[in-house]
Amino acid sequence: MSIRRLTLLTGFLLLTGGCGSEPSAPAPSKQSVADVLDLLGQQAIRDGFTDQGLMLGLAARVAKFGVEPSVVTIKIGTSTLRYQGFVTVMALPGRDAIPAFEVRAFIGWTGEGEATKVLIVGSGAAAAAIVPPPQPGTQTGAMPDPRSSAIAMYLDGVKGQRWVGVAGSVGLVEGSRGGPCPQSPPGLTCTTGTYAILLDATLKAVTAADREITTPVSIQRTVVNAVTLH
Repeated sequence: MSIRRLTLLTGFLLLTGGCGSEPSAPAPSKQSVADVLDLLGQQAIRDGFTDQGLMLGLAARVAKFGVEPSVVTIKIGTSTLRYQGFVTVMALPGRDAIPAFEVRAFIGWTGEGEATKVLIVGSGAAAAAIVPPPQPGTQTGAMPDPRSSAIAMYLDGVKGQRWVGVAGSVGLVEGSRGGPCPQSPPGLTCTTGTYAILLDATLKAVTAADREITTPVSIQRTVVNAVTLH
């Protein structure tokens, strides 16, 4: 995502308040979903993962709009768990040489408090290749086009690990459109709907002693609840 796009998204967040096995059920959370996602987003930004942190912050606010999360089966390595999650879609206006486009993000979580596990997948297109985070000092002009690329991150609160997507593909395709969100934010239009997500990715550890550890992550095509913000 370009620096200009990050600036727009940051402004939006300020505006809205700041081994293989059968899948197991999502664990209940004593903290509100919004609180957990917001704290994780703040930590990701502090650690330098600005795009992913802003998406978590956006998801934290969306969680307050009364949209029911969907159950999504996610396979990470050899473990398969059922997460709760939804898709957020934000239309960004055109600016300078970049025309208007939509940022689509899937956020899935399971567990509670510091043991929460969260998967974030963001894309500027219905189908896109996952690109690794840019190296420090990368010039803006050398960064991937946010309209045709995707990013991914996995936060494992149980093990205290963070993983980022380095390869693979993601699909985030609109399915249906519904009505207004149960609790729409002031000054914005919030509508419900559904999106289909499909994921086949490779993640790389960024908090382990051996930074070359990778793991596969996949989601078979699943339709989930979504919100679009204008």
